Amino acid sequence: MSNLVAFVAGQGGHFSQFERLYRHYVNHDVDCTNLLITDELKPGCSFEGRAIEVGELRPKKGFSFTSLYHHLIRCIDVAREFKKYDRITLISTGPGIALSCSLLAKIYGGKVIHIETWSRFYNKSFTGRFIYYLADHFYVQNSELLAIYPKAKYSGRL
Repeated sequence: MSNLVAFVAGQGGHFSQFERLYRHYVNHDVDCTNLLITDELKPGCSFEGRAIEVGELRPKKGFSFTSLYHHLIRCIDVAREFKKYDRITLISTGPGIALSCSLLAKIYGGKVIHIETWSRFYNKSFTGRFIYYLADHFYVQNSELLAIYPKAKYSGRL
């Protein structure tokens, strides 16, 4: 049986949170293939495994159908990768690209773990509003968020 752990991380703080999580993850002897799905691969990233760049779903300059189209085309690579595995676990630390990747993971029978960004205290992130209903496990890093995400689990900060 082949297992895949797919990490979804975007730019900035989302990627910093992924790096902290990944440092703990690599210290465990896990028999699986690792995949990093990101909007743009960060130079010098210490990830051991395949990486797929899917581009931004919502660029900083604003939404455009062109960026959405390019993102969806690149998600075909993600779907092809998911199709190769019997078990998929997707771990997301944020951005909008996590939505499409989580949906694909669910289509292929995978489990989704989402960690809401550490920069949120009193309101939901764009991604969190939707992925809360897709995720098998939804973690918050600030206890204040438990009031607006009642099924979430408090994990503390990464």
